[in-house]
Amino acid sequence: MNGFRAGFTNGGLTNGLGQTNGLAGQHRFNKLGMQPTIRRRFAAFLVALLVAGLVGSYLILLPPPPPIKLVSIDGSFGDWDKVRTLPFTPLLPSGSPLRITTAAATAGDGRLFLLVGTAGPILNGGAPSNRTMDSLHAFLDLDGDASTGYFVKGIGADARISLEGWGGDITTRELFMFGKGSNHSDWHGFKLAGSVAAACSGNRTEVEIPWDLLTGEKPGIRILWCAAGYDGSFDWAPVPLALSKPMVSVIQESLVQEDVLAADSNTHVLSLALTSNSDCTVTAFNLSSQVRLYEGADPVSLPLALEAGKERRLLASAQIPSATTFGLSLDGLGVSDGGHAVISGKGARAYVGSSPDHIVVDGAFGDWGRIAKPSDPRDAAPSSIDISKVASVGELNATFFYIEAVGDLMAGAAILEKNGIVPNGTGNGGVGDTPVTHLPPLYGEDALRIFVDIDDDPLTGYSIADDTYLQSSPSVIVSGPLSATIGADYAINVTGKDGKIWNNEIFRFAGANRLDWKWSRISSVDAACDDRRIEIGLDGMNLTGRPLVVQLKGWSGEDRAAVSVGSVPTVQTRALVPTRFADGTHDTPASSAPSPPSPSAEYIDGDWIVSDANVTQDKEIILNGNLTVTGTGNLTLSNVTLRINQTASGACSINVSSGGQLYINQGCNITSNNTYYYWFLVYGKIKFESSTLSRTHSQLPKLGGIHIYSYEGAYVGNSTFHDYNGAGMTIEYANATIFNTTFLDGFRGIWGRYWSNISVEGCTFVNCGDAGLRVASDVTMYVGNTTIRDGTDGIEAAFRTNLTVFNVTMLDNRDGVGGTGILLSYNSKVSAARLNATNNLYGIDMDYDSNATISDSVFRNDDTGIHLFSNCNATITNCTFSNNIYTGIEVSTSGSVALTGLLGF
Repeated sequence: MNGFRAGFTNGGLTNGLGQTNGLAGQHRFNKLGMQPTIRRRFAAFLVALLVAGLVGSYLILLPPPPPIKLVSIDGSFGDWDKVRTLPFTPLLPSGSPLRITTAAATAGDGRLFLLVGTAGPILNGGAPSNRTMDSLHAFLDLDGDASTGYFVKGIGADARISLEGWGGDITTRELFMFGKGSNHSDWHGFKLAGSVAAACSGNRTEVEIPWDLLTGEKPGIRILWCAAGYDGSFDWAPVPLALSKPMVSVIQESLVQEDVLAADSNTHVLSLALTSNSDCTVTAFNLSSQVRLYEGADPVSLPLALEAGKERRLLASAQIPSATTFGLSLDGLGVSDGGHAVISGKGARAYVGSSPDHIVVDGAFGDWGRIAKPSDPRDAAPSSIDISKVASVGELNATFFYIEAVGDLMAGAAILEKNGIVPNGTGNGGVGDTPVTHLPPLYGEDALRIFVDIDDDPLTGYSIADDTYLQSSPSVIVSGPLSATIGADYAINVTGKDGKIWNNEIFRFAGANRLDWKWSRISSVDAACDDRRIEIGLDGMNLTGRPLVVQLKGWSGEDRAAVSVGSVPTVQTRALVPTRFADGTHDTPASSAPSPPSPSAEYIDGDWIVSDANVTQDKEIILNGNLTVTGTGNLTLSNVTLRINQTASGACSINVSSGGQLYINQGCNITSNNTYYYWFLVYGKIKFESSTLSRTHSQLPKLGGIHIYSYEGAYVGNSTFHDYNGAGMTIEYANATIFNTTFLDGFRGIWGRYWSNISVEGCTFVNCGDAGLRVASDVTMYVGNTTIRDGTDGIEAAFRTNLTVFNVTMLDNRDGVGGTGILLSYNSKVSAARLNATNNLYGIDMDYDSNATISDSVFRNDDTGIHLFSNCNATITNCTFSNNIYTGIEVSTSGSVALTGLLGF
């Protein structure tokens, strides 16, 4: 390839002597076809010596034969007979085919080999009508240290292997490494590192991973398998595998049925289920000396022998004295041969004899027995975030809260992505559907939020429970109006995962307006929970009679809330709470009309003209006219809400003249005072930081948003643009830097043209009807660390645009007809690295004499990964193509592609 002729030695050239590598003899044939007849003894000796030398050299230089592999990845499992396979007791119901029943691991020849088996056909997926895939995930704790890597079921995963399949065929074989410095709960900390060899047949799958992909051999490695069904079900192997030392899994479960136990009782209070990955013995239990362990009716004595893969279930009993708070949890386990234990589940906690006469935040709930707890009927929410009971009580200078869920509270999730749709043509035939994939949220934590209206004024604080955001079918209205609204001055936020509380804090509202999601942390709060209940204590603040909104929020964005306690009647509502996007940013839903001004707002009748230095801060202004910053003017707005009052869209404007300077910062909100839109034109210098912009106008030739016509400099950072006509920003003949800013629900996020220089870093573009960014006509633009999703096109670049893209995610950009991650046309260029193009019509679409250099990027679940049309050229290096419907790379009409180091192609 690339001009080299294959199949020849040293480039395929043989000299005129029939000589290759210079080893041919120099004797020639005579005209009769006979060799010369000269014979000499020493010549014969030399020939023999030469032959012996050549043979010896060949034997020395010939590489040794490759070692016989321990396991061949071919879907035949006979070579696993010599490897010990662990039987498991499945966690899923007996009818589920994805129950994990066996697993094994071995290493050799510089490779790690894994085997997993299920109760039924493996990677079978859903029905042909939906073609949703099953998946298998192996979490690898490479260093044996649970405090590093991704926290999952008691281990710290430094790597993850993910396999997807349908109809018994594997379609995806990916290896991810967890980045150093990533948050331990951050699913996005896993970065695609390559592919692995894998094969399946019947109910088993085998995998091979070279050690060098895992940065070296790891004798202390732990491997934990999870099976994820097409229907959302999960089954986890009960214990991690290990290559050397024993691993013991202990699942503890409270047997306490009452919140208050009888005094001096001697009863079973805790269940311990032990499973080991190899034959070993338990040498010690870290439990109170008052506790006795039983297996059935028989006392347990140490050491306790465990057989590989066989569960032993123990019961813990204790003699409990009266008038105490009783708590029992297994904190540690001694294992023979230097083994380790992984302990999960909650211990037992209750009061003995009687409960305290006041609320104590300790995870025992008998003290709440005297407090009325209004019930909330079951609704369509997942049980883990479906509130069943809510209560609060003020005692002296403190407030306490009680929340109960239908299912397991603070459950969260360890695997934060949904299984995809099998691409067309994979498995047992295609039906022409479009694959769907979901970029997961960053964290798998569920959250409890309590919003408090401390001054009982709905016009201050964050607006909660506006009737615009009620559930479409409220399950219950206890009493009071549907439009009950509070202004939240404080918010308590408790997050957790695997039944454990990870964060518990209180915040003060710091937003510029009632829809500005900004909060300032005050301190931590007391919090404790059991499986379904949580109690929270807030010292120094008695909130008796104050309105509250209580909300449970799932890790994937679902939420349920109830307005409860105080002067606002209980109403089942959906709180107006920002949605967490996949990149961790938040969105505040915007109403179709602005909220009303505060009674203390300052009114300016007529135009506001600034021709010198002016600093305005900490106020709300209603402007009945235009704002003009002249060429000598310098206006700073800090923590200002500016409402433009006008009688028609485009009747009023904000105008910064050439030489003028406008600085907007510290939580400003620039918007309209009614349903009309205003112009925002900048011919001078602007800095827009930590603020919100909405309701800007667009009408050709003015293209909307902050319209910048100046090389004097424009900077926008840490802000939100929403509810605008046309573009959020238009940049012409200008330099602009946009940093950490969100553009929501507009036609375009940014529209740049005519010799502009634009830098976009750390931004989010959501639901842009035409494109997140569109640039044309000799523009130079850099886009880095940015997410563009749910629009039609991600980036459109045309007419000699020079585009650089780094670490950008293009997700779900398709409108049913079109939709492209990057659309490049008319002699434009792009240099893209670490691009993630997922579920678009085209990952990259190149037209008409355009050129691209693409490296270290992923094209997944697109219709086509990269498309070239009409004399386009692309250099593609170290890219991964996975589950694309039609093809990874398509060249139409003319063009060229240079390919190096492709995966899954």
